[in-house]
Amino acid sequence: VPFVLLHAVAEAAEDAVHRGLTHLQAAEFLYEMSLFPDPEYTFKHALTLEVAYQSLLRERRCALHERVLHALERQWAGREQEKIELLAHHAGRAELWERAARYLYQAGEKAFAQARYQACATSCQAAVEALDRLGAAADLTLKLDACLELWSARSVTGQYDGLGQLGEKAEALARALDDGPRLAQVQLRQAQAV
Repeated sequence: VPFVLLHAVAEAAEDAVHRGLTHLQAAEFLYEMSLFPDPEYTFKHALTLEVAYQSLLRERRCALHERVLHALERQWAGREQEKIELLAHHAGRAELWERAARYLYQAGEKAFAQARYQACATSCQAAVEALDRLGAAADLTLKLDACLELWSARSVTGQYDGLGQLGEKAEALARALDDGPRLAQVQLRQAQAV
């Protein structure tokens, strides 16, 4: 974790954060990974990270992920695509489902463009699930787009199981939106899958 991000999330004075990091390094919980251009720190053992993380209450973890997300959004403003997967991760862990879905969908698009089809499918499936958590408040257009992208990724990788259900879901969304062009895309894909 870069020091700049730690400082932004810690909500403490810079010297207090430095003292805390020095103490954790002396206790051999953390070590410095790099000094340039900014100091970065990591846990010495993955188990220490896991125990520290799991010891936090769910609400506290969500709040910390939300602060990390805000700090990353400020830091990467205008260049979000460079860190879209990281933004999606923190939005999901913060349980900010609408933002998580948007970032996950964008991560899926990016993965598809890079021919990382399994990563695309994973991201788009997670985007649909995030939107499912919102119920009636979900952005149906985003949900439909995520379903269509998921369909494409699964088709390219030969993962045909569940495409019928995905097609039904996409068709229902397109009809609910009264979106003729997207409905035509769904029906074309359904016809090709038969």
